[in-house]
Amino acid sequence: MRRTTRGVTEVGSHFSRTRQEHVEEKRAIAKEAAALVSPGSVVALGAGTTTWHVARALTERTDLTFVTNSPNIALELDRGQQNVILTGGHLRTPADALVGPPALWTLERLQIDVLFLGANGIDLKAGYTTPILEEVEVNVAMMRKASRVVLVADHSKFGRVTLATIAPIAAAHVLVTDAGAPRPMLERIRRRGVRVLVAGRSGR
Repeated sequence: MRRTTRGVTEVGSHFSRTRQEHVEEKRAIAKEAAALVSPGSVVALGAGTTTWHVARALTERTDLTFVTNSPNIALELDRGQQNVILTGGHLRTPADALVGPPALWTLERLQIDVLFLGANGIDLKAGYTTPILEEVEVNVAMMRKASRVVLVADHSKFGRVTLATIAPIAAAHVLVTDAGAPRPMLERIRRRGVRVLVAGRSGR
C-alpha cells in the first residue's frame, strides 16, 4: 500500500502507522542525534520510523552524503540537493527495508562515517533486536562499515526482546533516547562503554 503525504509517496501502511507512535519523543531524539553529525560526513540510516525522524532533522544539511536501505527515508531526503544513495535490494515489509544480496553488495563498497540505527527491542542480555530476520544481515553490514554507530530508540523499546539480535549492547558507540527510558538500565548500558544521550534532559 502506498500513501502520499506532503508530496512524498510513502511505501507501506505499517510504516505510516508506526511513524505516528511516540512522535514527540522521536522528534527530540532526532534533534539530539542530528547534532552528532560533523560537516561533510557520509551518513547511513537504517530503516525505521525513528531513523526517518533523524533524516528529517538532517534535510537542511547540504554538505552530507546519505546512504540508506529505506525507500521512505530516501524519499524524505530527496529535496533535490542531497546526495542520497539507496542500496537496492528486495523490499521487505512491514519495515519497508531493502535487504538481500544487492543491498549487501552496495554496502561492502562504501565507507560510512556515522550510522543511525533503530531497534525494536533493547535488552541487556539479548542486545539490540528486530522481529525481521532478513534485516539483521544488512544492519550488521552497515555497522561493520561505519566508523561510529548511533542507536536511536524511544523509551518503549527498553526491556523488550524480539526475534533476532542485531548486535550486543556494547556494539553501539552512542545511544540516544528520551526521558522516559529507565534510568537504571541506562546506567548499566553506560557501564558497557556506550555514551548515552537523553533528549531533553540536562546533566546527562
